Amino acid sequence: MLGSLWKVVAEQPSKVCFWALFAVLLGATLYSESHSNGTFLRQDVLQYYSYVPAVFVHQDVSMKYCKGNAYYQQKIWGETLRPEMGPVQKYTIGMAVMYTPFFLAGHLHAHLAGWTPDGYTPPYRLWLRLGILAYLLIGLVFLRKLLRLYFSDWPVALVLVSLALGTNLLFYTIQAPGMPHTAVFMLVSMLMWYSVRFYAAPSWRLSFLIAAVASLLTIVRPNHLILWAIPALAGIASVADIQARLRFWKAHWLKLLIWPLVLMAFVTPQLLYWKLLTDQWIYYSYGEEGFFLRSPAIGKVLFSFRKGLLIYSPLMALGFAGMIWLRVKARDWALTVPLVVGMAGYVIASWWCWWYGGGFGNRAFIDLFPLLAVGMAAFFEKLRFGSRLIPALAISAFVAAFCFLNLFQSYQYHRGHLHHDSMTAQAYIRIFGRPNPPPGIERWFDAPDYDAALKGEPE
Repeated sequence: MLGSLWKVVAEQPSKVCFWALFAVLLGATLYSESHSNGTFLRQDVLQYYSYVPAVFVHQDVSMKYCKGNAYYQQKIWGETLRPEMGPVQKYTIGMAVMYTPFFLAGHLHAHLAGWTPDGYTPPYRLWLRLGILAYLLIGLVFLRKLLRLYFSDWPVALVLVSLALGTNLLFYTIQAPGMPHTAVFMLVSMLMWYSVRFYAAPSWRLSFLIAAVASLLTIVRPNHLILWAIPALAGIASVADIQARLRFWKAHWLKLLIWPLVLMAFVTPQLLYWKLLTDQWIYYSYGEEGFFLRSPAIGKVLFSFRKGLLIYSPLMALGFAGMIWLRVKARDWALTVPLVVGMAGYVIASWWCWWYGGGFGNRAFIDLFPLLAVGMAAFFEKLRFGSRLIPALAISAFVAAFCFLNLFQSYQYHRGHLHHDSMTAQAYIRIFGRPNPPPGIERWFDAPDYDAALKGEPE
């Protein structure tokens, strides 16, 4: 029996790892919800989510029902610009669209189980958690299919484990599931897969799927307009490829035309919402917050102990390192991955609050993890993982160690030992590997100056 099990693992390690991750993450999700008391449905998530009960429970997208109602005023924030309307929500409707299938499951659950069907009672929270987990798993399925086009199975298995257990993607799936990053991870993985398949066998179906997924990304996070570069550039690695792409679009220009049409269909509800509540077709809801494109905090978003990507998810360094071998290992992505990661990373680093408020690690880069996963797989493939036992065990131990570090630091963050926005190198060193912080750790924290950041003043 053990021999048969080992044969399955050896022949299809990425599939075995996926199902193992499914079991572990489902258990963690159910455990987390049973002990969370609904704490994830708060702050930013309330605004992302507020559209859904407004439409399906109250049939009032203006949300004026919150006026004078203490219960809903705690859940619906924003500025009221027209007295006959409710407050304008800061965030766009994209995540509300992503929540909707699981809200409806929770709505049915609430009715059948006798809970108040208002959108906020325990059945809704349970199904939203399960929904975000489903998005992670779907994202891993699409990512696995994509990576298997270019890499052998062992490197792909390692990438799946590294992303799911060795980065802060885990935290935003299990401990803070309402934030958009896990859903965006799925959408980017889908967009990459559909782009490759479309250029291999163009069809109206694939063209529509590309447009729908990219449009969803746009209404979830409008700055992700930049990710339309994925279907535009996938497969291009030379001047000859550019010429071939132009010939392709000359032959399939009608399939290209569908992209802006689908985008407009997805964006129109958002424009109508803004027009209804603000009397403007396009409304900037972020107030003083904005981008400082002339002074991006690139070093800080990568290496700062406050929120640096490579400090709190160090395995992602392999994604950057592996880009060196993309031309040989995954030529379709040799230009697209570094270019899109570079452009999107520049925008991420230019946001006034480069640490992106509270949370574990740099959450904004999770949106780019599917792109970095291609580089990570190239890195593992370059090591010829699986061809010899000793190197295979060594790299597996390396990945396992960083997965354990991520799990432990997620626990530290959950207990409040890793500060949500004020960590420093001194505090990190003093708390590293300790289940409980040393006395007086607070004096090593350094709170960011939000007022100065709004003005673009460096720390």
